[in-house]
Amino acid sequence: MQAYIEVETYMRNQPKNNALNIAKGSCHQAVQEGDVSLTSLQLEATEYSILSAARFFFSSFANPETPSWMTVVIASEDFFPVKDSARIVQAILVVIHQVRLSRKSTLRFSNPHCVDCQNNVTAEERHFISMFRKMSANRPEAAVTHAMLLCEGNQTSSLLDSVNKLITLLEMNNLKIPMYLEV
Repeated sequence: MQAYIEVETYMRNQPKNNALNIAKGSCHQAVQEGDVSLTSLQLEATEYSILSAARFFFSSFANPETPSWMTVVIASEDFFPVKDSARIVQAILVVIHQVRLSRKSTLRFSNPHCVDCQNNVTAEERHFISMFRKMSANRPEAAVTHAMLLCEGNQTSSLLDSVNKLITLLEMNNLKIPMYLEV
């Protein structure tokens, strides 16, 4: 059975590191059209871990003064309790880098540090998860559609290559992404 981290629990039980002591609060970000609740997506553990890790990386890029990325790196074995956990986290960062290279505007994501936003999924995050599901289901034509929407119609071949590499790494570690659900 797959497991995923409850980041707040992990961070509470770790020795205090001031660099990682990022306050939880509410950012009062309004829900926008296309946003859905996290529970409505019925994410499997691996997908939830990918989305959670991605949110911490997105947060670091949006707010470079915060060390959000350290949460993912330090807790990689909790996000992905397998031998290659650090490589999986690195592969997620490569996917995010490819998205950032392709997009021209800022990507909207739910703030992992906000108690209100954590349970909200933006349209961009839905395309992110759908792209993984379609590639995992060996439906690259459908994955391209989600990648194009995620990258605003820009180049997606490098992104899809990086997604394939991540999926391969996940499969080598017996972590699966469901193929049956539409998000």
